[in-house]
Amino acid sequence: MRIRDVLGMFAFSVILVGCGGGAGGSDMRAAFEKQIRIMEEFSSAMENAANADQVVAALDRYTREIEKLEPRMKALRQKHPELAEMDGRGGFPEELKDLEESFGAMAMNMMRAMAKIMQYSRDPAVMEAQQRMLEAAQKLAPTGDR
Repeated sequence: MRIRDVLGMFAFSVILVGCGGGAGGSDMRAAFEKQIRIMEEFSSAMENAANADQVVAALDRYTREIEKLEPRMKALRQKHPELAEMDGRGGFPEELKDLEESFGAMAMNMMRAMAKIMQYSRDPAVMEAQQRMLEAAQKLAPTGDR
């Protein structure tokens, strides 16, 4: 697994949360807040991981959480078709601007988590867990359910 593949998973999270474009509302807010919480839990687990087994456990938990979130995000993309066209450059919609700072902090933490994964990237179990996570994360991308 190459670093660009791992960072690609993070990019899907960025696309998901930073999609912008006026698709607000309580359903979107709840999904964004959930994604931020999932990212917080993952980055915390990765920060505390001291060996490959703990990295695998953190990756597996993150994978399970994003798999649970995927149907909700698919429904939101159907309700808000403009999400399928977003690429992360639009910024947060006005009604979600208060989440932008939290997301910025999480983005930095996620980058540190990805770097920690790379420390164990030659471990076969870590490689398998990374692959499962990437497959799940791809479904969160705006094009994941087309």
